[in-house]
Amino acid sequence: MATPLPAVLEIYGFTVPWLTSGAAFAAAVAALVSGVLVSRADRRAQQDTDRAVARRRSGVVSISGRVPRVEERTDLRAWGVHPAVALEDAQPAMDDPPVYVPRDIDTQLRARLDHSGFVLVVGDSTAGKTRCAAEAVR
Repeated sequence: MATPLPAVLEIYGFTVPWLTSGAAFAAAVAALVSGVLVSRADRRAQQDTDRAVARRRSGVVSISGRVPRVEERTDLRAWGVHPAVALEDAQPAMDDPPVYVPRDIDTQLRARLDHSGFVLVVGDSTAGKTRCAAEAVR
């Protein structure tokens, strides 16, 4: 166990009251700050571990910790591609996404991807943005 700083100062003959009180205060502040920093570091490490486990479970990250390329993915649902909406009179939706129907924007999207490597695809909900982007990079 460590000897408190005021006791060490007294051993070496420093008996000035403000010095020993200041040393005790400084030691208490240092202990408090180090405790807070250790607690934050532990919490951040746990959050990082939780995020890594969640990414592996979701299939977005492989067991090796590497994000797979789109062409390596066979299940587009892991990328957020939703199955087609079933009509009332139609057969129930299959688990696999339907065959891709080319869109007017496909050629322009591929050209922009070839040029810059980053493209932001925006549009209405369930309009096919994710599927269009996934097909463009496959």
